[in-house]
Amino acid sequence: MAETLDLERIYLIVWITGLILTLLYALFGDFLDVFFESIPGTLLHPTVILGSLTSFALFGYIFEKVTQLSTLTIIILSTLISLIVVSLIYFLIVKPLMDGESTAHSIEDVIGAEGQVATAIPKKGLGEVILNVNRSLTNHPAKSDTPIREGTKIRVTGREGAILLVEPVQQEFPTFEEQKQNDSHFHSS
Repeated sequence: MAETLDLERIYLIVWITGLILTLLYALFGDFLDVFFESIPGTLLHPTVILGSLTSFALFGYIFEKVTQLSTLTIIILSTLISLIVVSLIYFLIVKPLMDGESTAHSIEDVIGAEGQVATAIPKKGLGEVILNVNRSLTNHPAKSDTPIREGTKIRVTGREGAILLVEPVQQEFPTFEEQKQNDSHFHSS
């Protein structure tokens, strides 16, 4: 009986510790991922390790508490269930996230990208452009050799530090608004 109580206590402590570590990883995982990027393979991913540890301890605690199974049987059952849980975590959460496209990008990724001027860019001044990079809209400070009006379509040609160098894109066809203006100038002459 004392052995069961000690094992119950160990399982409970490991389970609570696993929950706390999982919570901390969920909150601060971005900072910790730097350390795990160099480890080959995703089976050593913290989510997998913490899921394995936590589920093993949880099922060990439950089996110790509600069954009369031997310690060895409980360890084997807990391990098998833990492997199933971890496999589900890995294949349903970790692997799809690691295989998916990242929306993060470097400033170099935006060179050549097209976007739109959000805040007019004066000659020898700064404005702001909106770009769609990796399926994410991002705002960037920008400058140009020529003034560019708000709403104008642009292309990124380079950068100076974090400031993008842009140029207006020549449109093959006028926009609806430009067509309306052209029509009104044509009819008013």
